[in-house]
Amino acid sequence: MLIGSLCCCSGFSASSSTVLSSTTSTGILQSGIPIDIIAPADGATIYGKSVIVQGKTTAGAVVSVNGNPVIADINGVFEISIDLEEGINPIDVIATDDNNNQGEFLLLVSANP
Repeated sequence: MLIGSLCCCSGFSASSSTVLSSTTSTGILQSGIPIDIIAPADGATIYGKSVIVQGKTTAGAVVSVNGNPVIADINGVFEISIDLEEGINPIDVIATDDNNNQGEFLLLVSANP
């Protein structure tokens, strides 16, 4: 069961892409670890061919964003750029801590290159 909370902002710009709106999303997979997605917002329209996925989870966790690995820093912060195809794109974020506990959050964004 995925639990989420949203806090709205607007006018976020990511790399060479522009995001129409940005929200902070918190997802927790039952029995898992927390993942806070800072950007992009679920349902955002991205004007560009890539987007920077930013978030926070357990410090040192291995985070997979659409299969691309990144390690969360000592504060749990992670950031990675991913390529997008024109149209609807799923962004699947999975964090795994040292004890193999996992949290997962799925976002959908629309790309308009």
